[in-house]
Amino acid sequence: MLSCLGIVTAGLYGGLSRQETRILGHELQHAVGVKIMRPVHLRCEYNENPLGIDQPNPRLSWWLSSKNRNVRQSAYQVVASTSIAKLQAGTYDLWNSGKVLSDQSTLITYSGKVLRSGSQVFWKVRVWDGADKVSLWSEANTWSMGLLSPSDWQGQWIAATEKISNSKSIDITGYHALESPTESTEKWVQIDLGKPQVIDSVAWHIPSPNGYQGRAGFGVPSRFRVEASDQADFSSAQSLYDHTRADFTHESNDPIIFPVSSGRRKQHITARYVRITATMLWNRKTGANPYCFAIAELQVFSNGKNIALGAKVTAKDSVEFSGWSLQKLTDGTHLGPSPSSASTSDSSQANAIPDPQNAAVMLRKEFQATGRVKRATAYLCGLGYSELYLNGQKVSGHVLDPGFTAFDRRSLYVTYDVTSHLRRGENAVGILLGGGWFNLATADLFAFESAPWAASPRANLRLEIEYDNGKKTTVLTDKSWKWSTGEITFNCIRGGETIDHRADQPGWSAKDFDDSKWHHAVAASAPKGRLVAQQHSPIRAHAAIKPVKVSNPKPGVYVFDLGVNIAGWASLTTKGAKGT
Repeated sequence: MLSCLGIVTAGLYGGLSRQETRILGHELQHAVGVKIMRPVHLRCEYNENPLGIDQPNPRLSWWLSSKNRNVRQSAYQVVASTSIAKLQAGTYDLWNSGKVLSDQSTLITYSGKVLRSGSQVFWKVRVWDGADKVSLWSEANTWSMGLLSPSDWQGQWIAATEKISNSKSIDITGYHALESPTESTEKWVQIDLGKPQVIDSVAWHIPSPNGYQGRAGFGVPSRFRVEASDQADFSSAQSLYDHTRADFTHESNDPIIFPVSSGRRKQHITARYVRITATMLWNRKTGANPYCFAIAELQVFSNGKNIALGAKVTAKDSVEFSGWSLQKLTDGTHLGPSPSSASTSDSSQANAIPDPQNAAVMLRKEFQATGRVKRATAYLCGLGYSELYLNGQKVSGHVLDPGFTAFDRRSLYVTYDVTSHLRRGENAVGILLGGGWFNLATADLFAFESAPWAASPRANLRLEIEYDNGKKTTVLTDKSWKWSTGEITFNCIRGGETIDHRADQPGWSAKDFDDSKWHHAVAASAPKGRLVAQQHSPIRAHAAIKPVKVSNPKPGVYVFDLGVNIAGWASLTTKGAKGT
């Protein structure tokens, strides 16, 4: 019986010593008639054995377990030590509350010695019942402290690029007419220049919304006309360009330029309004209403100046969500690529700062562990989402870390116990960064893509290594880290991921990986909000669900019925010739 009780009491921390067996026997004498009452379900700040608590005085809770009925707590005693050995030996060098007359068993504030950043605490509790009989000690539990001061981080925020405009330039919206089920539905949009002005040329910039970056000429109708007039209803109009009798094709994303007062037409055109009318819409080839008409930006030039900037826009109809808006047609912020920007000299390309666009960013660094590792703890804030790797292996089953916050107010960091992932000698650490809610690549109904905190993905890591001899070293993020991109060529919390296995870099987070072609990280600004420890339970993948039915409603389209609603992602295995 004592052996069984000894195993239960020791839990994961090994068998009982002779001294502990004598102590347990003494406790059993006091527990006669109580039928082995003991505290269970110990929690620190609502979590079991949590890592990285950043409350200076954490709050402790427990349940009371007894086979008797109508048992109540009349007092408790909480003890805490700096090691499990000291706790088991009765050396409570952090806190001994003594017997506290109270029936409270939730959110008991730790009131022992001041706890330092990164310190680990081992604790247990016992209680007294209504008859003043003492229970058995609970099993030992633990918690570790997070980083309690901003100065504890010491490392730099790093990123592939600091320029948010580069990472968002792939998603270009503007004006978008309501979709139509038929190609021949007529749509029009016009701008008011405020007064009659000389028009030299008109420039039509092409949208490049998320999901359509690979298709040239988004929203350009196959037939249309460009007109100018002094009347808003265009009852009397001058034709600037007419392509309503034959199909028009535009096989690039360069802007379409319509010269007006040049070439064969020597006379000047003066007008107040400019209208584009689509008579045969562009086929998006998706959805129930696949036909559409869209323009990223419409410019009207007079003497080299864009006189349409900020001009009032009206249309037959328009989409006013997902980043599209009538007034975006002339706001000057949705310009697509221009021929001049597409061609640069070799020297400028050589000196250009590479831009990962919206690909997931991989950061890596190699380091030495100079002794036998006793304990290693990593503190990571990677925005928007991040995954931590050591020596080629992901260190946890967490996904979508850290949790979503208003990043200009606070950002969460995650604490990992990585002791088992390190080895003596050469090691490598890797961080995989995604945009998350910090950097949306796709226009969002709630405009999170233009949130006040929006910035390129970035990370701050502190890895603390403690050796058997008592010495410590730290690994910090700085500009010596390197970055590249891999098979996740596009990622967005709204737009999903694009995976290209041809771009995979196996072993990128392992030691001896050849990163000679990788780029050095740049120092990035810190998010405006304060860093706070993430205390909610992590999101994990907990099941793999196989489809119960597969249907083929039309050629090239397959529908997989999982049988249940899920929150997760698809895993697809395919085979075929490269490039198909």
